Amino acid sequence: MTVSEGSLNASIVHPREVMIPAIKESAASFELIHNHPSGDPTPIQQDLEITH
Repeated sequence: MTVSEGSLNASIVHPREVMIPAIKESAASFELIHNHPSGDPTPIQQDLEITH
């Protein structure tokens, strides 16, 4: 399920948009996945902050 698609340098999604589908499906867990358009998988500062 795709919740949000961003631009070349940002993807803005409200936590509510992630949680509502998970709640509606009675999910026990969910995965949050994103990619870096540059192809470099090294986490950037924002990645580290949001997943801490």
